[in-house]
Amino acid sequence: MQERMFERVGGNKPLQCNVRIIAATHRNLETMISEDKFREDLYYRLNVFPIDSPALRQRKDDIPLLLQELNSRIQGDGVEGVRFTEQAIASLMEHEWAGNVRELSNLVERLTI
Repeated sequence: MQERMFERVGGNKPLQCNVRIIAATHRNLETMISEDKFREDLYYRLNVFPIDSPALRQRKDDIPLLLQELNSRIQGDGVEGVRFTEQAIASLMEHEWAGNVRELSNLVERLTI
């Protein structure tokens, strides 16, 4: 990775590449390193520019804006959007959203059917 070279499986000729690798996980890699379940050198090669994206349940104040954006996207597809009352939005902000934004998006889409 570091040398921007790789060999094909079964090959013996190094090939040059110009790529960027984006990786994501829901696991605590630092804990896995200490338990010898993840390679420390790979962790530091991948962790050059970390982006922390907290779960939706940790940023519930974003839900009204996300609902507006998801509604706009659906309307862009020629489908009538959904109107949410303040009580409905408050209720959605209380939900745990285990599936994060994808779960919220699926809900909004189902409501338009």
